[in-house]
Amino acid sequence: MIYDKVYDNLENCPFCGSKEFLFYSLDVYDEYQIRCGNCDLVMKDKSLQKLLFRWNKRFPTRNSHFITNNEIDSICKNLEELQKSIDENVDKIKIQHDNITKVFNHIKHTENIIKNKEEKCTDGN
Repeated sequence: MIYDKVYDNLENCPFCGSKEFLFYSLDVYDEYQIRCGNCDLVMKDKSLQKLLFRWNKRFPTRNSHFITNNEIDSICKNLEELQKSIDENVDKIKIQHDNITKVFNHIKHTENIIKNKEEKCTDGN
């Protein structure tokens, strides 16, 4: 039967890597169709051989690593934690910058006081 041969020759979904897909022979449209049962990717072609070639030759292939929903959730959690850490460090850097600016301004003010006293001393001699 054609369906058995098709299913035996189909690789995982080229988009999400799922092994759950449906093959249709649509006589009304004179075309063949493969639909992924996981991500709903659909490929159509009037030639069965071309359709199988396109489905099987898209990347990533079955030998590639596909990211699972758990891995995606873990990555998102790590990115959220990283963003939180960055935000905290940015706040700390702003505080340090403000403190350095205060110290710099205090040094400048002290230099001006010293300069004014030196001028008064030299003017008084």
